[in-house]
Amino acid sequence: ALSPRLKVGPMTWQWGFGDLDPVFRQHPEWTVHDGQGQPVFAATGWHHEKVYSQLLTPECLAYNLGQFRGLMERYAFDFIYMDTGQGGVTRFDWRTKWGAQDYDGADLYKGIRDAARLRPGGATFFNGTPRLYSQYADCGYFEGMGFVKVHTWEAMSDRLLLVKLYQPGAKWTMPLYWEDSNLDEFASYCYLL
Repeated sequence: ALSPRLKVGPMTWQWGFGDLDPVFRQHPEWTVHDGQGQPVFAATGWHHEKVYSQLLTPECLAYNLGQFRGLMERYAFDFIYMDTGQGGVTRFDWRTKWGAQDYDGADLYKGIRDAARLRPGGATFFNGTPRLYSQYADCGYFEGMGFVKVHTWEAMSDRLLLVKLYQPGAKWTMPLYWEDSNLDEFASYCYLL
């Protein structure tokens, strides 16, 4: 790290390829296709780039994990932050009739944790990680503050029940951010944890 108090690491989003990415063009078999054989659109990236869902085949998984290991070896990052865990999202390719299973996702998260551990003290921060994979996170996050209006602590505690069930042992899931308009909600969330 640059200083004892400053930690540096990449923020990444593992489940998509941008249409400007050479890998997307070189390996169309690593992308989820719909019933008409078209790549499944996931989101819009930087500079209006279209991002398509990864299928997470064994070859795609090996490529992704190689990228994470390479980042840690080359740049000596302190952590890896992965946004959006994609819990419950089906990765089934109608063109090849192959689909990623839960254990494929677990292999990805475990591999990211192992890549982070290439550095002494290397950590993982996962956002929206399903319980199946949370054992590989040093810290998990929960986004959504302000999306649902909650007026009482009882309603907040009920809403967070599923998040609480995701706690892997002594680890915590924390809110990622807040705004002035939902500071009370954020504080209630922290108290409830």
